[in-house]
Amino acid sequence: MTVSMRLPRDVASLPLVRGVVDRTLSAAGVSEDFRYDITAALTEACGNAIRHAGTAGDYGVALMVTGETCTVEVSDEGVGFTATGTPVQPSPGALAGRGLYLIAQLVDHVEVDAAAGRGTTIRFVKNVSPATVR
Repeated sequence: MTVSMRLPRDVASLPLVRGVVDRTLSAAGVSEDFRYDITAALTEACGNAIRHAGTAGDYGVALMVTGETCTVEVSDEGVGFTATGTPVQPSPGALAGRGLYLIAQLVDHVEVDAAAGRGTTIRFVKNVSPATVR
């Protein structure tokens, strides 16, 4: 099962994308706990695209559920940034920088493809074991 969409870089798009992804995962038989982790990670990734993509007008979301694996990609064509490797835990008083770390805690694998001037793609994978799929 694959779903992809282009959305305006506006916080009003978040409930729509969360709802579509949650309903798609439910239809695929993914358990509520796994759906929660995936939609929470998705919200963080979309929030990053909305906040940090500069002048890009929209962003993309792709969801692929194949067998026991759910893969999500959130991409924008904004200014990009220099990725620093594995997300590290922010200090308790940090006002920003929690998104990628939170995503990494909720999923099994996360990678960021970003470079100054060519946009950003956050890709994450969550394994959904047979016990979690109806």
